[in-house]
Amino acid sequence: MNWLLIISFLLTLGSAVLNALAVCLPYWLYMERPSMAYQGLWQKCMPNLYSGSGTDLKCEIILLPPEFLDATRVMMLLGLCFYVFSTICSFLFTCTRRDSASLLTAATILVFIGALLTMVGVVTYGAMYPRLLHAKGLSLHAAFGIGVCSCISGFVNVLFYCMVRAKGDMD
Repeated sequence: MNWLLIISFLLTLGSAVLNALAVCLPYWLYMERPSMAYQGLWQKCMPNLYSGSGTDLKCEIILLPPEFLDATRVMMLLGLCFYVFSTICSFLFTCTRRDSASLLTAATILVFIGALLTMVGVVTYGAMYPRLLHAKGLSLHAAFGIGVCSCISGFVNVLFYCMVRAKGDMD
């Protein structure tokens, strides 16, 4: 088995896992001072004003998100779906070698679309928050960075798939 195939499969799997982590983690935005608060795609946590200590957080689900947050959710989830389908195609191609050319082509196209959708989601989120970042002292945090890493690994994976195809290791 070719090392490029193994790396491509692992990158595909890694892209899917990173995207899933970015979607699930509630740390897209973070503020430490004057009191800790954070927000993800699905929930936000703010200081509990009724707590005497000031360290308790009140977390709530974001039910009516702004349009850009809704767009980010959709893009990240669609990107995750494409990454998962690409992982399945990559696994079948790498391990079973069934219908080689079409599986490799499908994996390449699916991971490219997944990376593109993830990039649109991350850019949408990052582009729509500059006013809030400066006004409220918020900063982009871990889950945003994980989303960026997922996007980068997806695009690098497309290059690896193209290298596999160029080497002719499909048969």
